[in-house]
Amino acid sequence: MASETQNYRYLIDAEDRLIGVDALWLAFARENGAAELTAASILGRPLSDFVEGDTIRAVYAEIHDRIRTSGKPASFCFRCDSPLLKRHMRLSISPAEAGKLIYDSRVLWTEPQRNLALLDAGQPRSKSFLTVCSCCRKAMVEPGGWQEIENVARSLGLLETDNVPQLRHTLCPECSQAMRHSIANSDVA
Repeated sequence: MASETQNYRYLIDAEDRLIGVDALWLAFARENGAAELTAASILGRPLSDFVEGDTIRAVYAEIHDRIRTSGKPASFCFRCDSPLLKRHMRLSISPAEAGKLIYDSRVLWTEPQRNLALLDAGQPRSKSFLTVCSCCRKAMVEPGGWQEIENVARSLGLLETDNVPQLRHTLCPECSQAMRHSIANSDVA
């Protein structure tokens, strides 16, 4: 398993195309069921090809613009869960020459979780959708609002079925407000 003390790094150019990815990032992708993400398959492609949800893409565009304009790095915490692990991570984005940006991701800590087929990219999907926050991994369930994804999976009976909904990614109001506040204050935290 990927070490919690290592950084997973990739580099984008001034047009937000992937131009570099390290071996640790590629190993992390393989460990998480994305063996198709090889250097040959991703280099030269826009980062937005790998970011799900228009809201998330817009926030990344704002962050990129702020970093390129200010010359100051940004970082924020997020969750990157697998079916068996909750991964609490920190993403740091730093400016480089000619408008390039360096992305460094680090696992801060992990927690085991019950096998969530909902988070298995290879799992067959139904035609229904579940909205999930890309940062905190909470899911939206009406009328209860944003709840921990494990609790949602349990309450919707998604732990006992192979027929799980498709995931629609966005930012919950709390994460959106925190990220936008940080961007506006030129200190993404």
